[in-house]
Amino acid sequence: MRPHGLHGLPRRVYSESLVGDEGAAWSGLATMGAIGGVVLFLSAMAFVVVVVVATWIAGRKIDGPAFEFAVPLEPVTSPGVWDRLGMWTIVGIVFVILA
Repeated sequence: MRPHGLHGLPRRVYSESLVGDEGAAWSGLATMGAIGGVVLFLSAMAFVVVVVVATWIAGRKIDGPAFEFAVPLEPVTSPGVWDRLGMWTIVGIVFVILA
């Protein structure tokens, strides 16, 4: 017995030879799904072209807002344990090895 999905559609494989005559039940649905995927891809590409590329080319340049930083209540004399990049690199490597 072969594993099938909905309406006899073979899972993970697109081949009508696996189900023979039963393929007619889902062949139209698979075709509609493929057409929907193509329409979705084309709409995503249209979004990228129209919005992103057009903004890069024709967008007007604006000045960004000035950044304001918080002032500490007490002067910082040395970096804290959370600001040590070397320590966090070692912790990350150890976690990768453990995984």
